[in-house]
Amino acid sequence: MSAATQSLKDKIAVVTGSSTGIGAAVVLELASRGATIVINFPTDEEQEDVKKLLAKLPHQRWMAVEADLSTAEGPQQLIDRVVEVHGHIDILVNNAGRQIAKPFEQHTIEDFDSLFNLNVRGVWLTTQAVLPHLPPKAGGGGGRIVNICSAQARQPLPNRSAYLATKGAIDTLTKAWAKELPQKVNNLAYPYSFQRLTISSTVAQSTLLLQA
Repeated sequence: MSAATQSLKDKIAVVTGSSTGIGAAVVLELASRGATIVINFPTDEEQEDVKKLLAKLPHQRWMAVEADLSTAEGPQQLIDRVVEVHGHIDILVNNAGRQIAKPFEQHTIEDFDSLFNLNVRGVWLTTQAVLPHLPPKAGGGGGRIVNICSAQARQPLPNRSAYLATKGAIDTLTKAWAKELPQKVNNLAYPYSFQRLTISSTVAQSTLLLQA
């Protein structure tokens, strides 16, 4: 790899919910830029997916952490484990999430709690947990926090009311944190219009996402 492609060399990048899909695509992109990767997955059932992802990595600078971010304890467990090994974190990509598609009147309280516990509370708690471990802006260049949102938050589809509410919450939280946290975090990348971040399950276009 050329030096130009190694813009994230020596950076520690945590990608939540990253054994498959968009998270896995982000992992591969960050690894291609030289970052040391932390793959997060919620249960043992994702072990095979993690193994398949590891086989695609361009280097061996990685760790995989099982932590269920839908629980109250999972986010802190994830961050503590990474800090125990690496001492700090440079990049957090809040990607973990789930979607339930069914008519509004059929949504149960269990559906509602399941979506909000992971898609909103998980992002909230993981971001709180990581802040003390990001490099300071002065001298260290600051850290990076990226929240993965959805265009459906602004262009909603039917039968996804609770899911869309969670993504609307993440959109608003990202705007709020961008005003509150810059003195603590060098850059908060918005999910779409603000930095026009585009990510799909097969391509992670991160030119605007992360520049170390």
